[in-house]
Amino acid sequence: KKDNRINITSKTEFEYQIIRDEYSVPHVFADTKEELAFGAGYAIAQDRLWQADVFRRQATGRLSELALASIDYDYMMRLKGYTKVENTELFKEVASPYKEMIIAYTEGINLYINEALDDPINKMPFEYSYNGFTPEPWTVEDCMAISQMMVRRWGEGGGNELTFAAGVIALIQRNGI
Repeated sequence: KKDNRINITSKTEFEYQIIRDEYSVPHVFADTKEELAFGAGYAIAQDRLWQADVFRRQATGRLSELALASIDYDYMMRLKGYTKVENTELFKEVASPYKEMIIAYTEGINLYINEALDDPINKMPFEYSYNGFTPEPWTVEDCMAISQMMVRRWGEGGGNELTFAAGVIALIQRNGI
């Protein structure tokens, strides 16, 4: 079994607090943007590690590894998206403070991944054991790839809002509400 733990000791001095409300929604409090991003990454992984991993694999054309898509779908996603090398180069162009926040967010996710690997019974999403693998370390390139996929998802489908609004108005006029 592959050990996916990574060393994040350089950033574990982040001070943040995660308070969950009565609906278990995490609220992250911190003094700096980087600490806030770290706490947000940790909370996301704590609540949605499997979903984040699915998005990462979808964005990088690896969803068929989970038997959730075809190889053709992955091929299409690889054609649309950037390679890891291209995302590394794009990340170099990200301005401060966003660059540091993405790094801290990544480290927060990885802290939780390490904890889940150390205590899989209590912290690992069941989908990993069910599918017979463990999460890989998170990277800034993963953040870049998911961001680009979401921009494409919402951006490529746009432009028809006024047509859709006119259709809704026509339905309301015809059927009433």
